[in-house]
Amino acid sequence: MKETVAPNARPSLDAICESLHTEMAKKPGVALWLAVDGGFQDLPDTLSALQDKAVPDRFSVTLLHPDIPRHWQPTWYALHLERPSDSDLLRASVELALAELQSDTLRAGDGRRIAGWLQIAGSVGEVAARIGRAMVQMHPDGHGSLLRWHDPAVLWALWPLLDSTQQATWLGSVQCWYLLDPLGCLAALHADKDSNTDVVSEVGVHAFSAHQWTNIGHIKAFNHGLRQYLSQPEVGRPDLAQLHEVCMAALRRARALNFHDPGDLAVFAEHALCVHPYFDIHPLVQAVLKERDTDAYYSGVVAQLSVTDWQVVHAS
Repeated sequence: MKETVAPNARPSLDAICESLHTEMAKKPGVALWLAVDGGFQDLPDTLSALQDKAVPDRFSVTLLHPDIPRHWQPTWYALHLERPSDSDLLRASVELALAELQSDTLRAGDGRRIAGWLQIAGSVGEVAARIGRAMVQMHPDGHGSLLRWHDPAVLWALWPLLDSTQQATWLGSVQCWYLLDPLGCLAALHADKDSNTDVVSEVGVHAFSAHQWTNIGHIKAFNHGLRQYLSQPEVGRPDLAQLHEVCMAALRRARALNFHDPGDLAVFAEHALCVHPYFDIHPLVQAVLKERDTDAYYSGVVAQLSVTDWQVVHAS
């Protein structure tokens, strides 16, 4: 994964559009595919022209999951950027993607409709079908689990959890999947050139190890903690990869402490990112953890700590 804008620059609509235009100019005549989460039907008027596109410039990603109605399936739209109308659609999609990153929107649970922009080699229909199949995985407990690749917050957090062969296998003929990271910068997901893409030609329904499933189960808590962290004043431009690593490690420690409630994990992640990466080993926190009942909730246990206690932990 890499950023396609300067690491110290603040992301802007113009900079992101320029980056995508520059990348696609290297492949004249090739379409950039706009991926839209199908669960959101009411797109702004600036994107209404997408509804006029038909096959071969429009493909649905079929998700074979019983809880996903057909009209919620994600949709990909071809943007030919040499056409002014499609260039306008790209700009409108980037503008919407940036707006969807606002903390008030995320806290309201409105979700993110713009899943990203894809460079695809080969048959787009085959790629869409392949990714649709890959998004439904068999969880170790025996139930089918939908991996929401079309939520950028999920895909961005999932990507570092995969090894290079898995990344190459999952992308298949997608040469690059662009999305906005949590800071609103354009990130490019692509396979490592040295990865062995011949090892697995199709993503099976048992694609992950038990360890990976544990980390995947922590993505929602991590995203909560990250939103809280980024909402703080003057956080600057943090190292997102480091925050991801720190928080995932903290959430594994939470599991080891026998905290499994989703709300508890979200608070634990928030404390790891907003208080201290190793807050849970501080003597003040250790004292209340050791005194807890075995079935106690984490949020209730640490409620015993005062504001002054948390300040001490933060400063350690």
